[in-house]
Amino acid sequence: MTRTAYLIDPWTRTVEAVERTAVDAPTVLREIRSFTHCDYIQAVRLHDAGPDVMYLDEDGYQKDPQAFFHCRLWPNQTVAGRALWVGKTVDGDDASPTMPLDYVRGHIAWAY
Repeated sequence: MTRTAYLIDPWTRTVEAVERTAVDAPTVLREIRSFTHCDYIQAVRLHDAGPDVMYLDEDGYQKDPQAFFHCRLWPNQTVAGRALWVGKTVDGDDASPTMPLDYVRGHIAWAY
């Protein structure tokens, strides 16, 4: 079963759709870590994004404090490092995002 997610990358300043194929908890976690290039992941709920969540690198500022962005749907917070935007099912499993890619791109502001 393939799903999509949106990879937010402050180094390239891009928000791109990526394909996800992992199905069980251990491989899902490895897949998220592979996309975000991190070991410690935090999931955050967003305003006006339906059931979608963003997986963040908890240690992003320790790696490169210059690579960060703001998501207008998570006000007053700065995100350091890569993030993965995913949807959620009613059971809490990962799914394809409900928000369109252009909507997500429109809510990301790159920091200097």
